[in-house]
Amino acid sequence: MINQNDIIVQKKNIVSSSLDGEIVLMSLDNSSYYGLNYTASKIWSILENPKKIEEIVKILFSEYNVDYSLCEKETLQIVNDFYKNSLIDLI
Repeated sequence: MINQNDIIVQKKNIVSSSLDGEIVLMSLDNSSYYGLNYTASKIWSILENPKKIEEIVKILFSEYNVDYSLCEKETLQIVNDFYKNSLIDLI
């Protein structure tokens, strides 16, 4: 389980393409495709460079009018899904 103090980054063997504001990913390791919604796409873009989960939450919170704890909860949910699907690396 990833927590807010962890640092994460996109895995190297992932091909991504933007389609109508959302991102589609393909893992070269397991030949699987993933379609990301707008929020997950934003998080994926942020992860081009290593980031602490706490930093990601702060970026999203500053851009969207949402409750901070909800932003944190949903961000952790998305990055944990990324991690379970081997889309990101824990540094």
